Amino acid sequence: MKRLSLFLLVLLCFGCSESEVDTFGGIAGTVADEITKEPLAGVKVSLTPGGTSQVTGTEGNFLFDNIDPQEYTLTFTKDDYVSQTQKVSVKAGTASNVQISMEPITPILNVMPKELDFGEETATLAIDITNAGKGTLQWNIDEDIAWLSCSPVSGTTNKESSPVVVTVSRTEMDRGDYNGMIVVTSNGGSQKIPVSMSVESVNLEIEPEELNFGSLTNSIQLTLKNTGSGTLKYTVESSNEWLVLNKESGSVTKTDYLEAIVTREGLSAGKYNATISFSVSGGNVVVPVKMEVAVNEKPTVSVENATDATYNSAVLHGTMVSVGSSKVTKYGFCWSEQPTPTLEDSYSNLGDCTAPTAFESVANDLKSDTKYYFRAYAENNVGIVYSEKELTFTTAGLPTLPSVTSGAVTEITSTTAVAKGNITSLGNVGKVTAYGHVWSKTAEPTLQTGKYTNLGEATETMAFSSEITGLESHTIYYIRAYATNEKGTAYGEENVFTTAKNDVRLTTSDVTEIVHNAATCGGVIADNGGHTIKERGVCWSTKSAPTVEDNYTVADNDKLSALVSRSIPSSVKTRTEYVTRAEDRFSCRITELAKETNYHVRAYVRTSDGNVFYGNEKQFTTTEEVALPSLTEITVSNIQTTSATVVSKIESDGNSAISECGFCYSKGAAPTVESGAKIACDPSSAELGKNITGLEEGTTYHIRAYAKNAMGVAYSKEAEFTTLAVTVPKLSPVVIENVGRTTAYASATVAETGNASITECGFCWATNPDPTIYDNKVPCEVGNSFKTKLQDLPLLTTVYVRAYAINSKGTGYSDDASFTTTDTDIDIWDGVSVATKFGGGMGTESDPIIINSADQLRLLLDRVSSGTTYSGVVFKMTTNIGLNNHAWSRSGTFAGTFDGNNMLLTGVTSSIFSAVSGTVMNIQISGTSQNAGICLTNTGTITNCVNNCFITSNSNNIAGICLSNSGKIESCTNKGKIQSTGYNVITGGIVATNSDNGIIDGCINYGSISGNGIVGGIVAESSKSASSGTFDCGRIQNCSNFGIISGDDAGGIIGSVELIYTGSNMAASSMRLTTSIANSFNCGDITGNNRGGICGRIKLYCCAHNNRYGNYFYFKTIVNVFNCINNSNCTICGHYSLDYPSGGYNFKDSDSGMFLSGTTYWLYDVANNIGQEYAIENDKSYDITHWYTRTTSGCFLQGNSTDIVSLLNSWVSSNSGTTTYKRWKYETIDGYACPVLE
Repeated sequence: MKRLSLFLLVLLCFGCSESEVDTFGGIAGTVADEITKEPLAGVKVSLTPGGTSQVTGTEGNFLFDNIDPQEYTLTFTKDDYVSQTQKVSVKAGTASNVQISMEPITPILNVMPKELDFGEETATLAIDITNAGKGTLQWNIDEDIAWLSCSPVSGTTNKESSPVVVTVSRTEMDRGDYNGMIVVTSNGGSQKIPVSMSVESVNLEIEPEELNFGSLTNSIQLTLKNTGSGTLKYTVESSNEWLVLNKESGSVTKTDYLEAIVTREGLSAGKYNATISFSVSGGNVVVPVKMEVAVNEKPTVSVENATDATYNSAVLHGTMVSVGSSKVTKYGFCWSEQPTPTLEDSYSNLGDCTAPTAFESVANDLKSDTKYYFRAYAENNVGIVYSEKELTFTTAGLPTLPSVTSGAVTEITSTTAVAKGNITSLGNVGKVTAYGHVWSKTAEPTLQTGKYTNLGEATETMAFSSEITGLESHTIYYIRAYATNEKGTAYGEENVFTTAKNDVRLTTSDVTEIVHNAATCGGVIADNGGHTIKERGVCWSTKSAPTVEDNYTVADNDKLSALVSRSIPSSVKTRTEYVTRAEDRFSCRITELAKETNYHVRAYVRTSDGNVFYGNEKQFTTTEEVALPSLTEITVSNIQTTSATVVSKIESDGNSAISECGFCYSKGAAPTVESGAKIACDPSSAELGKNITGLEEGTTYHIRAYAKNAMGVAYSKEAEFTTLAVTVPKLSPVVIENVGRTTAYASATVAETGNASITECGFCWATNPDPTIYDNKVPCEVGNSFKTKLQDLPLLTTVYVRAYAINSKGTGYSDDASFTTTDTDIDIWDGVSVATKFGGGMGTESDPIIINSADQLRLLLDRVSSGTTYSGVVFKMTTNIGLNNHAWSRSGTFAGTFDGNNMLLTGVTSSIFSAVSGTVMNIQISGTSQNAGICLTNTGTITNCVNNCFITSNSNNIAGICLSNSGKIESCTNKGKIQSTGYNVITGGIVATNSDNGIIDGCINYGSISGNGIVGGIVAESSKSASSGTFDCGRIQNCSNFGIISGDDAGGIIGSVELIYTGSNMAASSMRLTTSIANSFNCGDITGNNRGGICGRIKLYCCAHNNRYGNYFYFKTIVNVFNCINNSNCTICGHYSLDYPSGGYNFKDSDSGMFLSGTTYWLYDVANNIGQEYAIENDKSYDITHWYTRTTSGCFLQGNSTDIVSLLNSWVSSNSGTTTYKRWKYETIDGYACPVLE
């Protein structure tokens, strides 16, 4: 009735006015429990759109009014109930009625384990309470077992697991077995958990095993340990009355303590013995006791002196000469203003003392300016004793400010000075806490207003000085000394000083143009220091540090020659020869020097105030008597039509620097630098050489080398040469290849150019001998060697061909070459042609698209390069194709199937495809490639392909089949030589880089693989660069290497496995890389820095620089090796390394490296034996339990004749399933039976 009334009320509300009915609507409803049908309070009802919500009341009602007419979604949620949604359409002027029933969520109790067994030693176990149903599980634990407890004993559980810790206690329990029951009750059922426990026998240990109290010790503590698992009860008693125990009985679970006390009162002096007896279940434990009673004797003390007396304290010093017959319980000093002080006066107490020692104590709370008497004292159980001697000290007066005076300021420069001071009184205190000088640009500077030095503490009066720095040049400063004690700061009298101007900064130039009687030197003014420069020049002497008081030369400011006249000793010679001057640079010529004499020289400036500043010192030595240079005869070589190479040498520079040198030449005799053509050389080198160009052909030239020094120009002996004359070119015999039905390839070389540039070259042919360019002519690109395709030849006809070349002299021909055209089916590509359609077919497996010519293969590659992937389309090659060494461009991804039909593809220069995501199979290739045979990247499948190419590069990665594989490559073979000539080039027999789960299965390498970087017989590298994560770099299986492998990191199967961190912060990061090698074989020799028969190097590398200490980076690089054979000159793995930049990196890498599984063997002779080998190259250790003897018929385990092939095939049988592994057989290699794959 209430629900109906509410709904009617809602309808009345929406009927208030006609305008409201036309505009708004509403939703009213009730929520009930689906099982009890009772109204459900506390349900959250959410309205979408609108974003509003309500919570139902006790009657389960809810209402949304004044909402726009449209469709809404209501969402009903409540704890322990299944949420529901319902769509409701609202119309203007009406309220939609909604009735909802919600299903309650029922929890289900589940407890694991079903029982607990603590055994004899376990003290703690756990049970897990989980909710196997829905909703919230509320649970409680009921356990009424004295020796067991649970924590917690109640709780709630939704989807997670709630652990409960169960603990048992064996304290004070007898030996035996105990059982109990834990009961878990909940709103989702109940469960019983049986519990069992055992208590075993106990043992008692006592420390120390013997007690010795000596003559001073009164008590000792014993430690009782129960080495069993239960609780040990004991009783204890003493054998003598003077030995008292603090307890008569007790119990020990783990550890207990007992105190033994001795009483010496009433006992005569002497030694005493006793025992302490412990009674326990199973026997007694006795502890022997010793004690000594000494003759009664007081201690002895002496007083030494008093130090550090202040106005209220002093430090007193004494010595404990003897402690007497028992330990001293009280000692120190007593003092008074009257003689003979006692403990009735002031005293200090330093506590107990058991041995002679020096001691000191501070007397505090003293009166200032007062005389005190003091003595040392000591007390033991016999009595008190005072020091025989009594001493005195007098305290200082009350503290005052210290006294300080200011001294002179000296050593004044433009930025520094030295100030003196003197502390004349500490101010009746023990020390001055700070002292120094304070200064500023204003008068009466203080520590608050100026800058200051702090020279530390002072404990006595003293003179001192401060180094004042950081001053400004030419500035007035006020300065005072200061001193600070606990009373305050005192200042000395004020001094005033002015800093100097800055020094003029200048450098002395290098000394040049040195001869036997003259040299040139000058200087550069870097900073005039605020001075006006009046004069500048250089001064010199035969002694160090020359000044203007010695010889000097002035560089005139007006750029005029100047001679300085001064009153100087007649023995000093002064000469001036003006050279040059700029704004801040000057130079002077020093003349009339003595030959072969060492001189010191400095630049200088003189300022208007009369100061002279000097530059740094230079030294030079005049030469021997200077002469003209001398040169060797000229050698002329490499004479061409318009050029020649000339060489000479300066035999002597005449003791003067060569300023210019080279060659001069002309058609007339005796060329000079003025009359002939001139070509200059580097004057700093005695070796002269130039290639002279621009000469006339067939012309005679005269040439001389020349060299110029301070004395002039000298010439070599004249030489003569004649340039070459031009003749017609000469050519090598023509080479004919790939003769077809109407085509053939011709190649030739220019043997001699005729001493002129070739302007045209090519081939001419005819059906008669000696063809010329006026018959059939095929021009080629000009070069030393050239090649072309001859076309439109007559079928089955003998053709004559000659190569030709044209220069400025005429046309030269090679000898005839002849051949006969055939009807062969090989199709040779001309390097240009592209077919317009394929050779037929629908592109299905039963009707593939046919490729029967080179231009059709070019058509396929062009379409793939333009974006056609051919997914699901099958192509088949039905003829042999020759690419004739033409450049082979390609891009894009091929996603179809390409069946080479075991045809030949010859003359290749690069891989057939760029990228493969489909299938390529059954093709043989040959030629010279710069990258790979089949493709650059593979994410699909490459099957039964053979590479015979010579593949080489000096900068790019190279491989026999594919550069980068993350797909599958199976049953492929490399027979070609693969050679990288550059550094850091990755070189692989089958694949350069294998990553991202790439599979290499059943592949063989016969070719030699070499390079200067990472090199592998099957795979060069498996690597990953990332900042975190776990990576599988694929699997190599059923593979064999027979080739010789050479590189920096070189491996018979794989060259390197590397994990590279590329992030910027390694804090708590984690990375893992795994590569697997299974059922594979290597018998090729390996050379390199890091070499291995299976793997060359395992490497971790970090390039980050901002890690902090304390953060750990977990690197894991794992190479799993299964059932492999290494029959080479090196170990299985070459090297394992960890590389990172400096800066505090912490690595955890203990589980990285190579892991061998199954039967993996190194078949290399070691003392006529071979065996299983786990070590890397620098740790050649062997598993001595797996030594083998190799014979001509097999390899056998010593002692029981176990055959290696049997072990290998046993592993194959056990592990073949989803993966098929090849079986092993014996094959004779180097005169021995060696396991190889079938």
